Amino acid sequence: MNEDDLQLFLRIAALGNLSAAAREAHLSPAVVSHRLAQLEKRLGARLFHRSTRALSLSEDGRVFADYAQRLVDTMAEARAALSAPAQQPSGTLRITCSASFGRLHLGPALARFLERYPTLKVDLQLSDRVVDLVQDGFDLGIRIAPQVDPGLVARRLADSTRILCAAPAYLARQGTPRVPADLARHRCLVLHEQHNWTLRHANGEKSVVRVSGPLRSNHGESLRDAALNGQGISIQSLWSIHQELADGRLMPVLPNYPLEAQSSIWAVYPSGRLLAPKVRCFIDFLLEHWADPHWQSPGPNQTRPTP
Repeated sequence: MNEDDLQLFLRIAALGNLSAAAREAHLSPAVVSHRLAQLEKRLGARLFHRSTRALSLSEDGRVFADYAQRLVDTMAEARAALSAPAQQPSGTLRITCSASFGRLHLGPALARFLERYPTLKVDLQLSDRVVDLVQDGFDLGIRIAPQVDPGLVARRLADSTRILCAAPAYLARQGTPRVPADLARHRCLVLHEQHNWTLRHANGEKSVVRVSGPLRSNHGESLRDAALNGQGISIQSLWSIHQELADGRLMPVLPNYPLEAQSSIWAVYPSGRLLAPKVRCFIDFLLEHWADPHWQSPGPNQTRPTP
């Protein structure tokens, strides 16, 4: 199996016609048909369904096409890295990111990135599932966590500060907590099974408060929406609610008692893998773009939270 055969296979798949692919490659249809048959023989799989008028990818062909494209892209990147380090990166950059953060912040950043690197394409997959970068064929993941899993190389891009917040209507109706212990009598909105909230005092002491409330969810945006609707107090990341804080739809709760557990935003990629130019330039771009994240800037009625 060689790169020329992979590229020929991909062109046949894209054109859906063997003769058209032969004309494009300046080869005879017989030669292209023979090379395709040899490729299928080496793989032990039928890549196309054939009819008198056109070809269509088989199920095996669709699976193989994704891998073939990544192999061709990797070879192109390897040549570019060796022969022309200053050359513009090219190929397709496959990125995975959580749905909320990707929609709010990564997607808008990509517009500027693609303007800077017009020879690149991006395949962005948004999912709250933690994917296996190697198995699922991703070049890079953007993850929000206190730390990253072993086996991954991580570059810290920015803080992901979390705070307690509530709608002004809820605080007017139920009162504003003054000390952490007050949370025990409030309606708190719980993520997963996180019923114990740990807050730090100015003197370094910690308070662990067992909270409860009307809603528990595995989805942070659902809890944010519930907080906006005045249903209770929620823990939220600043990147998720910075606009709501700025326009006063949400208010910080206990701002002098920061949460003990905080997270960071990471760019991660598999260890042991040569860092492709397209990955390196994207990480450098994000480090520059989020050097002082706009979501960390204080709103009109708040101070910058302690990380």
